[in-house]
Amino acid sequence: LEWAPNDGMTTYAWTVDRRAGVALASTRANGFDNGDTFGDGAAVGTQYGVAYFTQGFRSGVGYSPIDGVHAAGNGSQDLVMGMIGETDEASFNLGLAFFPFAEGWRGGHVSAAEPVDFATGAAIYDSGATGFGITPNTVTWMDLNDDTFYDDGLAVVNIPGVDSAEDGLLLVAPADGSSNTKIAGAIPFEGAWNVAIRDDRDTDPLLFADRGGAAFSFLFIPWNSQRMMAAYVDEDGSILNSTGDIEVSRSATGEYEVTIPGKTGENGILLLSNAGVLDLDTRFPSADFLSYEFDSATGVFDVQSRESTATGIELSDTAFYVVYVDFANPLTLPGRGGSAPAEPATLSIAAAETGVDITIAGTTPGASYQIEWTAALNADGSADWMALEGGAITGSEDSQTVNDSEGSLSQRFYRVVGQ
Repeated sequence: LEWAPNDGMTTYAWTVDRRAGVALASTRANGFDNGDTFGDGAAVGTQYGVAYFTQGFRSGVGYSPIDGVHAAGNGSQDLVMGMIGETDEASFNLGLAFFPFAEGWRGGHVSAAEPVDFATGAAIYDSGATGFGITPNTVTWMDLNDDTFYDDGLAVVNIPGVDSAEDGLLLVAPADGSSNTKIAGAIPFEGAWNVAIRDDRDTDPLLFADRGGAAFSFLFIPWNSQRMMAAYVDEDGSILNSTGDIEVSRSATGEYEVTIPGKTGENGILLLSNAGVLDLDTRFPSADFLSYEFDSATGVFDVQSRESTATGIELSDTAFYVVYVDFANPLTLPGRGGSAPAEPATLSIAAAETGVDITIAGTTPGASYQIEWTAALNADGSADWMALEGGAITGSEDSQTVNDSEGSLSQRFYRVVGQ
């Protein structure tokens, strides 16, 4: 998305809908000056941006990808573009990507509402919006102050069957709908990821957003995804893990050069997510935020990391995740390879000694599937589907049976989602 003044006609288009997948934004400007002035005529000068999709009510109308209705709200999302350290918003260049749940991507939109379970801190997903294999306890709020309010802007993302140290990376983004914009980070920690949401004006890295402003979105990307060029980069520029043809080096404090042979800013974008560890408390991500620009003279994506301090916004070293998304051939999940989706599977259910037995047949060998359930269907056929515990299936020529010990033929509906 290229920023420029525009007074043209209204464009009618599909909305970005959080019920359909995870949308992510990267700031594609290492500082910007749009020539703006304050009320007294003084120049605003160089600013630094943060951008993300919100969970708040969208006032602009568009066509819903869920039901086709042309309206405001209804699960659609605004794109917030904030200035770090300010309560004002701004316009600057962006890189945007969308990962549909229907393709099997594992992610979700975590609501800032109170936990669904105060005993565990289990979070609520906004509009029930989650992807493949995400369970009620995948995200839990952290009780930093040990006061059972879980209002510290800290969470744990623990995806079933995934080891954060080995299996993939986690991209996170704030989702607060106010003009008081936020920053987010996630670090691998004991097999899961610890997530921190902060107000971008705070200069104390041990201050976190209150729960009312701590909504966030997350997306897990496996290292063995197809056509993937990505890296987990340490603060010194060394690569901790990677896949595909990607090179990274640190050129100065807070400055990194990412090279993807044969690719330029015209071919695709970078998605960036802070994964630096806070020196003051290694349980938490650092307070850094990231941006990038493509340098056509050198053929390098210049990534910069900064933090807000008492003396200003300064370059600082941090670890981070970087994912290249090609416009023509974007990354896909393992087994997809850009070809047709996995063959649709069929389900049959039968009463069991305990609960319900669910048999899945007709799967594509090696493809991934998830059995989901809901207690009620809406009149339009939609529902708040939830991943069934133990319902992650790898396709096979033979049928497979999973037991839902809490299920009932008359009280639960089931479906299978293919990766």
